[in-house]
Amino acid sequence: MTGLVWVLPTLLGLCYAARDFIGKENLSATLTPPNVVRLALWILAVSWFGWFIVLSVGWERHLFPAVFIGSVFAAALLKDLTKNFSFKSTVALGAGALKTLRFNLESFGALLTIVLITYLATANAKTLYRVLYEESDQSVQQVAKFLNTETAPDSVIEIFDTELYFLLNRPYHYPPDHVNIELTRQIFLWQNVPINYDSLGADPDYLVVGPHSKMLHLYDYILTTGTFRHIRSYPLYEIYKRVR
Repeated sequence: MTGLVWVLPTLLGLCYAARDFIGKENLSATLTPPNVVRLALWILAVSWFGWFIVLSVGWERHLFPAVFIGSVFAAALLKDLTKNFSFKSTVALGAGALKTLRFNLESFGALLTIVLITYLATANAKTLYRVLYEESDQSVQQVAKFLNTETAPDSVIEIFDTELYFLLNRPYHYPPDHVNIELTRQIFLWQNVPINYDSLGADPDYLVVGPHSKMLHLYDYILTTGTFRHIRSYPLYEIYKRVR
C-alpha cells in the first residue's frame, strides 16, 4: 500500500497528460516541438511502469527513474488542481466543499491534492525520522575505517556491496555485472542459472560480506571451505581474513 501511494501522484499525472493528448483534435497543432518532447517523456515513463509490472522483479527502487521523469506530469496536474500552486485557494475550495457537502470536479481535485500532499509529507517525515534516528547505523563507516587502518596498504579486499567502494583506500575486487544478473535470475526469478564466479580469482586477503552479498548468497560456498576465517562482526557486515 505504501508503495502504491508514493507513485500515485505520478500515475495520476500520466493519466491527466494522456487525457490532454487524446483531447487534441488537430494532430499537426499537437505535434509541436514542446509537445513532442512531452510525448517522448510520457512514453518513456509509461513504458517503464509497464516493464516494472510485467517484467521486473518488483523492487520499488526500480520505479525511481519512471517516477522521476513522470514527476513533471504530476507537477502539471498539481498546478491545474491548485490554480497555479495557490495554497490558499486550494484549502478554501476544499473546505468550502466539505462545509456545504457540494462537490464538483474542482473541489474534488482540491481535496485530493490536500490529502495526497498531507499523506506524502507525513510519510516522508516518518521515514526520515526512522532512518536518521531509530534505525541509524554506522556499520559502513566502521567497516571502512577498520579496513583502511587495520590492514596492510596492499591488501586486496573482495567485496560485492557497492556502498563501500567509495570509502576504501585499499585495492578491492568485485564480481562483474553478469554475476549480479545471474544471481538475480536464480534467486528472484527461480531460474536454473549456473553461477560461474571464482571468489579467489583476484587472490583477496580479506572478504567482506554485507547486505547485498548476503541477500544473493554469493559467498556462501567459499565460506564453507575454510579459506577465510571470521575476524570482525558489525550489524550489517561480516569481515573475513584469508587463511594462507
